[in-house]
Amino acid sequence: YAAPADSLAYYCEMLRDSARLHKVQGEAMVIASAETLDQAREAIDRMNGLMVSQKRVTVLDAAQAASDFCDRTASQERPEYLTWGMAELDKLLYAELGDLILIGGYPSSGKTLLSIQFALELSQKYRVGYFSLETGPGKLTDRLMSHLAHVPLSKIKERNLNDADWAALASASSSLAARHLDFVDAGGMTVRDIQALALYKRYQVILVDYLQLIPERGKDRYEKVTNISQGLHVLARSCGIAVIALAQLSRPEKSNGKPQPPTMSSFRESGQIEQDADIVIFLYRDKYYDENSEKGDNAEVLIRK
Repeated sequence: YAAPADSLAYYCEMLRDSARLHKVQGEAMVIASAETLDQAREAIDRMNGLMVSQKRVTVLDAAQAASDFCDRTASQERPEYLTWGMAELDKLLYAELGDLILIGGYPSSGKTLLSIQFALELSQKYRVGYFSLETGPGKLTDRLMSHLAHVPLSKIKERNLNDADWAALASASSSLAARHLDFVDAGGMTVRDIQALALYKRYQVILVDYLQLIPERGKDRYEKVTNISQGLHVLARSCGIAVIALAQLSRPEKSNGKPQPPTMSSFRESGQIEQDADIVIFLYRDKYYDENSEKGDNAEVLIRK
């Protein structure tokens, strides 16, 4: 008796799943008997890898790749890309789940505020986790409510709110409560900690504020930041999660005494960051570094990759 090809594929898939389940159960036994947290963490990492690993490796020859391209582009349906709540960015960026997107900026350039605005927009459609290694969830919520309600943050901090402010904040609270958004107090979390929680919570998009604060092993700062960048890149690709990471830049270089907008070489401590990113966005506020600037207090969003 010759089994149909589809039946054979089904049973092969069952065997693969059974083998993976056996390995997962083995790692669970290691976790249960672990003598140290490091041993348990390593087993959890291996288990996460088993849960998110691809069931098969896809290899396309050139002819099949060309055929697939024609089939995809012939479709009238536009691929699904992340939207940012800014029409110009939506036109220029073709970000997808599984991409690593970096937002770089000098200190006090407004990276955190921009990122929580992105989180708010994305959480209308996706499950979003905002991992903050620098700012507590309460302060982030204050900024977000100020943005949503158009109530100055200073009035919220001082509790100097009138009836109109309370009405706007009540409306903003209802809007925020409807979003699929979690704020994670991520101080001290490693890349693998972030990955484990992201998988557990089934996040589709995560934001990390900010990259250089993630603890990582390495003989020096360059190696540590390189490992962090590579870890976030692998997390995005292997788990199919869009990772939006904030990154601090070195102080601006000057030309003829004037500060210059950031470039790819502005990333602190490691050139690997620019290599791992699918998209790089810089936030630059000229007035902050040049009091004589004619650009006012507005921030510029610069797309470098």
